[in-house]
Amino acid sequence: MYNFFFTSLGKAYIAHLNNYGESSHIDILCVNSTSRSILMEWDTAVYMSTIDSVREDVKSAALKEVSTSDNKVILTFSDSKNAGGAQLNKEKEAPIDVVIGKKNTQLTFKSEDHSVVCVLDVVLKFKDYESTISFHCVPLEDLYNVVLDFGSEASQMLISKNNPDSAIVPEKVFANTLSHFYNIQRVKGERVYDQQDEDEKLFRSIFYLKKNAKMSDSFEYDRPSRDDSFFSFMSKRTESHEGRIPNIKIAYLTGAIVNGVSDMQTLHRGIVSRFLHEAVYRISEIHQNKNKKIGINFTILLPNVMPQNAVSSFLNNMRRVANSPEFLEANGSQVTIESINVNSCSESDASFLECLHQAALPDTQNKMKVMPGKRYLIIDIGKGTTDFSLVKLSSATSAISEYRAGFVGAGNAISYAVFSDYMKTIAGSKDHSLKTKMLKAEPAVLFELENKIEDAKKNWNEGKDATNFEPLSKVDNIEPEAVLDKIDELGFINDSQGKVAKMLTLISERIVNQIPLDNVDYVVFSGRSFKFTKLKEQLESHLRKKVGRNVDVFYNSETAKNGCLFGPLRKISMSLESQMVGFPLVVDITKVKQTETKEQDKSEGAAIPVINAETLKLEKINSTKQIFAKGIKILTELFGDDNQTQSANTLKSASKNFDSEVKVYMTKGREIKNLDGNSRIIISGNLYSTEDQYRVNSADAPYSLYFDGEDFYLKHENGCHKLVMQVNRGSQELLKESLFPYSSILND
Repeated sequence: MYNFFFTSLGKAYIAHLNNYGESSHIDILCVNSTSRSILMEWDTAVYMSTIDSVREDVKSAALKEVSTSDNKVILTFSDSKNAGGAQLNKEKEAPIDVVIGKKNTQLTFKSEDHSVVCVLDVVLKFKDYESTISFHCVPLEDLYNVVLDFGSEASQMLISKNNPDSAIVPEKVFANTLSHFYNIQRVKGERVYDQQDEDEKLFRSIFYLKKNAKMSDSFEYDRPSRDDSFFSFMSKRTESHEGRIPNIKIAYLTGAIVNGVSDMQTLHRGIVSRFLHEAVYRISEIHQNKNKKIGINFTILLPNVMPQNAVSSFLNNMRRVANSPEFLEANGSQVTIESINVNSCSESDASFLECLHQAALPDTQNKMKVMPGKRYLIIDIGKGTTDFSLVKLSSATSAISEYRAGFVGAGNAISYAVFSDYMKTIAGSKDHSLKTKMLKAEPAVLFELENKIEDAKKNWNEGKDATNFEPLSKVDNIEPEAVLDKIDELGFINDSQGKVAKMLTLISERIVNQIPLDNVDYVVFSGRSFKFTKLKEQLESHLRKKVGRNVDVFYNSETAKNGCLFGPLRKISMSLESQMVGFPLVVDITKVKQTETKEQDKSEGAAIPVINAETLKLEKINSTKQIFAKGIKILTELFGDDNQTQSANTLKSASKNFDSEVKVYMTKGREIKNLDGNSRIIISGNLYSTEDQYRVNSADAPYSLYFDGEDFYLKHENGCHKLVMQVNRGSQELLKESLFPYSSILND
């Protein structure tokens, strides 16, 4: 297989050229226009990469022949040493044109009729290998955008026409799904369904297994339905359940089998596809001309903690599902779909894009400062994960996402601390037994417990001192329902046991210890967890203490939850888009300053893991900031420093350099100097090692890191080794707490 790098409409792609007869296909959704537009672009001197070895790469291939017809172009490449000038064969005048320049070659298209759907096939041929790229050109008025935030606490979705004049309003996902697929037009009462939220734009991410659950072969294609044999997408609180499905995004970080569900990736796709079914149904109500095909740009927000392999697998399979006959036939709508384009966006990146957009509006309150050349740290704390991005601003409409990372531990971990505080107050020294009993209670009790704890968080500042409360002498025979009554009796206890303060400190310290704050100019907070004001205050205090100076912190509570929905739709470029979750950082672990772990930290499991140089495995240590600091130093060298006097041209150059780096990784790969047994590869805060347990050998040097559009590889003259994320105990440090109140469903 040969890999061909090209760009299209601001995104970077790899076309995999397979042997004739093998399937290799890329679908790209674009606007059908009578203005000539560039559909794809590539280097005139093509670098054909492989995942075999550097020796098998073709360093310089050239376009030998171009054959075009009405809706098809065949591009035949050959090794440059055997190639002459490209031969152009046209059956007749075609709307497709190939323009060969000294550095770049472009494929352009000019439609004769912009009111219809036009499909253009581009066939790439090299030796006995080929791949097809299909451009689905859809009229502007028939293009729709769907953005899904599949959140740990609650999910939300936005649907809009691609037309910039159309309104952008988040959907009432719960009410619409209930109406469209369950034929229920109105719900009398609050919290009748598990998925109900006080905010009508939110769909609570609560899903239960059915008794004797069995995942059907069509699970990932199916619509929401009462008849689902595996799980309940919509469920009443009065219904009995087998067990709750855990936070799926967190489940990617553990190999544990939860409630007997071993295939979390298929489950993830199945849930997301049901939201997509709802989006299609809703679009069918909006779309005026039922006779015209539509195109859908579907963007799903993903947390930074998801490893590269999981992100690529999820996106590739979702593209397969969304465009399959099974899904399209099952959608049950009156609209015909030409193509569904599936992409992802970092949750923290998306939040920043909306903040940047809001800053340009004249009447917006609590505006973020727009300072080209400066670095912005975005900290997005949701229910299950904490994500952060380091973004360098090039202009009001252009930014560079330099670094992303995150960890498990956020709003739910704080909720667990509040719960622990109640249990300690009620049971005293027997709090551990009472916590265990409550976490193993029936789903209805857990649901009520979760709501009471959330109510306590919302009213935290109104709490009272519970030190005079007499703890129970016995807890063995007390029923969980009686414990709920005790919580009501106590009211809001305001951290009488100090457990919340301890958790806030732990989360804040983990954030400041994983970020090189010397390189940060402004901080942006995002996520509903910051509505818990104690968290905001604590983190601000830690940031300023760590930096040793005041740091401008921006937080808009009004857009804390849904701001990320709008970000991907804003006309703001965020460097060259690809499936790459982040740039690799190569660090010599023996040169990273290591701090001894305190004995008390070891007993509490609070140590942050890093790398053991001898075994390639993770061991305990409590500081990794130096690793990230070195990574930012590398980025600064590549893309410029933070000098306020940077010109617009300098910033533009930095952006181009960043895009060039993406290209380097996706063509020949970025060469790594001095790679040895002490070197560790870190991507978005996660440690990666070779899947086949290959060990670095000086005889194989030089090495390079290569990204084939889906996975990273360690490549050298004699071989190529896929990189996979190592299980990181540090990222799971707060796993139990983050699954609250369903922590007991985690079975090792």
